Amino acid sequence: MEKQKLLYQQARLHDRGAAEMVLQTISASKGETGPMVAATLKLGIAILNGGNSTVQQKMLDYLKEKKDVGFFQSLAGLMQSCSVLDLNAFERQNKAEGLGMVTEEGSGEKVLQDDEFTCDLFRFLQLLCEGHNSGL
Repeated sequence: MEKQKLLYQQARLHDRGAAEMVLQTISASKGETGPMVAATLKLGIAILNGGNSTVQQKMLDYLKEKKDVGFFQSLAGLMQSCSVLDLNAFERQNKAEGLGMVTEEGSGEKVLQDDEFTCDLFRFLQLLCEGHNSGL
């Protein structure tokens, strides 16, 4: 039942051009992060979740038809802006938080500031390309 509801909602968004809008918005970002790009990635994840092959194919067809190189350049720029996790600092911070202390280096800040954005970006890419959409 849940799978049917998900497919129904994805089909509604797909019929209203959400797939193209996601691609266009990412392309228009020119690789710059921001609240609009973050929300667009979440929408992309929502319409692709569960391996929706119809949406995947629509996105592939759009990119082939429009020859939108800007989309891929923007994705590369977004990936370049993602932080790299320093595992030593991450472990030190987790231990300090577990003990109820704050380290001088971390001073209460997160080790990886853009972790949600980074996860969303790579989840979107995974859903876009996984399984039956080897063309992308």
